[in-house]
Amino acid sequence: MVTSIDDACAQVVAYKEGVHIKGTLLWFDALECHDVSLLSTFPTKRLPRHGSHLITSNGVARLLASRRRVPMNYSVPIVSEYFRPFSIGPHTIEFLPGGCCLGQASIWVQSRDDLSFLYAPSSMPSSYSLVHQSALKRSNVLILSASCADLSYVIPQKTQQLDALASCLREHYKEHGKYPVVVCKALGVAQEIIHHLSDFEISLYSSIYGVSQVYQECGISLPSFKRFQPSHRGAKVVLAPFTTLSRLKALAMKQSSLYFVAHNHAAYTEYKKLDVFAKHFLVNTESTQEDLYQTIQEVKPDKVVITGTYISHYMETFKGLGVPLSPAYMNNQPTLFDLSQFM
Repeated sequence: MVTSIDDACAQVVAYKEGVHIKGTLLWFDALECHDVSLLSTFPTKRLPRHGSHLITSNGVARLLASRRRVPMNYSVPIVSEYFRPFSIGPHTIEFLPGGCCLGQASIWVQSRDDLSFLYAPSSMPSSYSLVHQSALKRSNVLILSASCADLSYVIPQKTQQLDALASCLREHYKEHGKYPVVVCKALGVAQEIIHHLSDFEISLYSSIYGVSQVYQECGISLPSFKRFQPSHRGAKVVLAPFTTLSRLKALAMKQSSLYFVAHNHAAYTEYKKLDVFAKHFLVNTESTQEDLYQTIQEVKPDKVVITGTYISHYMETFKGLGVPLSPAYMNNQPTLFDLSQFM
């Protein structure tokens, strides 16, 4: 029985597998647990394993199903629509739009003690995107993910950056008679570019093409685009996925010019130092300091729990907001999952 906000915060434990509410079956963003994992976003690096009991938004479920090579041990998630509460045992759960990319969610959980948690690892209430506007809900405990090393920088306006990209593409074609290849993140950034470059013929590498098709299936309007063919190179604006540095260098050797549209400030800064891209732009898909401030103000939590890599930095940044802060450093002890509760 949880008797206080401090007890509730102590329940939030961060593991390598994901974030767990101790004493319950519930995990957030855990791909290999045998309890119930609530996925807030599309896992780009690997698919969930068989045996995981997954619940996620319609957008994330569709993105998972669209993967070309789905392994035999892939675990199919249960779909929860936004704003439709459901129950698991004594807990009421609701998925809310995160506001960044397709399917992304903040997840609200209310326990039998009427204490509530809001897991909001990447909420962007101050930002406009093609997908649902971010939604938040009053909660006793707000769980944030410290994923950014520096919150002090000023993020340029998205439309300003996309206008600059369009202008540079036109100038490049006018001067060289062909378009450069634009490298960007396949989910979120690529679709913002496609939407903004409606006057251009767009060609997409397979991974971006598949994600963009799912956007359309979910009712998000995008201008026409084609799957990449070698004959498109130079004649159309080709979008290639952001990948490892070695692959980017190999791609650069095949092209006369590469442009880079970064998805966060860290990638923008890191790759601007390297001699790989001719031009750099930033279409941010990470919570900014303004987003986090607004999230805390709208949720009005009794306490904020901070997980992730840069906990100390976030603790320092938010200490003046008048809301108690609690760090949840990663617990490296091995975990056991109790399946008896399903039987």
